[in-house]
Amino acid sequence: MVEVTQLLDQGLFSPAWECICSLGPLPPGGYEWLIAKLLERWFATAPEDQANPSRFQDDPKADFQFVPAAPPAIRGDRMLLVFSDMGQKLGGCPLPLLQSFLGRLGVHVLYLRDLENVFFLNGQPCDSYDLSATIRRIQTLGNHHGINHFVALGTSSGGFGALHWGLHLHARRIVSLAGPTDLTQCLPDLAQKQKDIGIPAQFQATLWDANAATRLRQAGPDPQFRLVLAADNDNDTRFARDLGSPLPSHITVEKLEASSAHNVLIPLMQTGRLESLLLELIGP
Repeated sequence: MVEVTQLLDQGLFSPAWECICSLGPLPPGGYEWLIAKLLERWFATAPEDQANPSRFQDDPKADFQFVPAAPPAIRGDRMLLVFSDMGQKLGGCPLPLLQSFLGRLGVHVLYLRDLENVFFLNGQPCDSYDLSATIRRIQTLGNHHGINHFVALGTSSGGFGALHWGLHLHARRIVSLAGPTDLTQCLPDLAQKQKDIGIPAQFQATLWDANAATRLRQAGPDPQFRLVLAADNDNDTRFARDLGSPLPSHITVEKLEASSAHNVLIPLMQTGRLESLLLELIGP
């Protein structure tokens, strides 16, 4: 699968498909199965969709990659922020393969990575880790492209990033795929990691930053926040408990029954829920 992933990172779908077909039948429900199914869906699309100019080659060392909506940009007034997990992908899905689907939604897409793996608590290195400066840079990009609102998607650690940064950006909708909502208990270790990285003291995360769940409960009515997790994953269901109870109307927890997968992209694909979830996130 390493070769398949490398080909997909370069946007080389046909060689990747040939390579994955050579592997023979794949066990259902695994990472390899997910990639194969996404590729299968891609090759089932019309030729004009496959020629979509929004496809791109991923730079695995880049933490800020903007893909403008391909014309006709039917939803060109919004930007989707995609927050990678600690594997620097989205649930193991290479970003060009993901873009092959997101690009057909008619939105501008911004792919974000946390190369320091500190749950997106800080801004990006080019902004001296100042999150407010990174947020301003995103807003400036949005203004340049006539964007009226933001939506955010993240998986695992990137789910926290989508929530944390989404609150700063006043995002309209946020979807977290099995991402934590409160990092308070992890903050001492993360604080030490921030110091080791050399993040300036004034830009290191505080308890207020780490406890996104409390900030979310106070935000209402926007953003509309949806946490998607496997019902049988005890660790991830804790993320839902951290949101408190009862939940206000702008917070929804969607539990995928009969699944214990942390990578919920897999059960979402198995049940056919993935596409409708993305459409709900983007909005009409």
